[in-house]
Amino acid sequence: MNLLQVERARRWVGLGLLVGVVGTTAWTLSPGVPVLWAPQASEPAKQSGLALFNRDWQSPADKAQAADATAEELRLAKLKVGPVFNASSCVACHFDAGVGGAGPNTVNVTSFTILPTTANPHVQEGTVHRFALSDNTQETVDLVRRLYSKPVQVAGNQSLTPQQRQDSNPVRVTAVNTPALFGAGWIDRIPSKAITHRYFAVGMKEVAANLSGDFKQTVPMGRYRILSDGRVGKFGWKAQFATLEEFVGAACANELGLSNPKMQRAKPLAGAKDESAVAAPEKTASLSRKEFGVMVAFVDTLPRPIEAVSRDSATRAAVKHGREVFSSVGCAVCHQPDLGGVKGVYSDFLLHRLREKVAASGYYEPPPMPLPEEHPDLDEWKTPPLWGVADSAPYMHDGSAATLEGAIEDHLGDAKSVTQAYKRLPGDDQAALIAFLKSLKAPPSAIPAPQAESHALASVTTP
Repeated sequence: MNLLQVERARRWVGLGLLVGVVGTTAWTLSPGVPVLWAPQASEPAKQSGLALFNRDWQSPADKAQAADATAEELRLAKLKVGPVFNASSCVACHFDAGVGGAGPNTVNVTSFTILPTTANPHVQEGTVHRFALSDNTQETVDLVRRLYSKPVQVAGNQSLTPQQRQDSNPVRVTAVNTPALFGAGWIDRIPSKAITHRYFAVGMKEVAANLSGDFKQTVPMGRYRILSDGRVGKFGWKAQFATLEEFVGAACANELGLSNPKMQRAKPLAGAKDESAVAAPEKTASLSRKEFGVMVAFVDTLPRPIEAVSRDSATRAAVKHGREVFSSVGCAVCHQPDLGGVKGVYSDFLLHRLREKVAASGYYEPPPMPLPEEHPDLDEWKTPPLWGVADSAPYMHDGSAATLEGAIEDHLGDAKSVTQAYKRLPGDDQAALIAFLKSLKAPPSAIPAPQAESHALASVTTP
């Protein structure tokens, strides 16, 4: 090889290294590949998934006694909810504005957290199930407190320390409202990189503002949740699931008591053991991989919400102005309109604190023994997507706000400055903001939900 060839080879190697460095840098600084295609599934898969989503697992199936039933149909017909559960069908909770919608407070789930104690430094979480197949497996909040609370004795007239108070009663309980599932497949496809990129972009913008002397109060950045395996959480009020498949699997197991390829069904907190679930759940009470797959496919392809356009010019003008107010007062800092190529989702999928971190407030008292850094604090909740918000009342993670106005005013903690800015707005601006939110509608193509009577729970014990 002569000198000319050596020089050319060096140039090509140098060019390759330069391209590699530039490409790597560009990818690192980019939000990732945006979502380009809508979720897809075959029509038979969607119809089968719909049937399973609507099925009342407490009622006899049509194929239970049919002469022409296949072995698979007979097996599926024998599956039942239990031993503990919150509903007998998916649609029993997800029905507002159509199959897959949100649910009212009457179907809220009771969730509990066991704070770390001196004896047990690990945080525990669970569900107090509303129903059970037998009296001795019934769960109540009182049962949870009896299981996990232990009196702490102190000498003389000494008062309990904060840690001793936590040791004696580490149980924290909250209601959790049913979220709408419309557009869930689009959210599933938002790359994690888009979430982390947005987080760092907001942080850099704040640093730049501070360096320029702008120290005005802004909304805290929040944080994205890193799960135990390193993935970013997107689903669940605590961002505890990275994928829609995991979210659906957990719902089947915990809310219906149906084992599936992702999770074994919930066991009672105390009382009689459910031997069938322990021994062979795949044969006795488990959705097959195919059945679970079509249910996920149905949820994955639920239509996305829309931004409705009114025929009335005055309403259109109000909505347009309300969208501008939404951004100017700071709502869009957390409720990011577009993310990862998904337009109109209105979420950053970060964890934010909803109450002021002041023990005397009665809302939030930091535990003396803090939760692990990767675990959300008691009052940290994922920013919910606002698409379809007009048809998903009540609002907030616990359904405590009956109206959109109430939900805005209930944003304290990280969003306190936004709430204050909203309250300072003239009445017309407040009305315009609400008009904008009311334009974020559930998909008109949503499948009408069956009558509520068909989902009545029968032959169960209630707390």
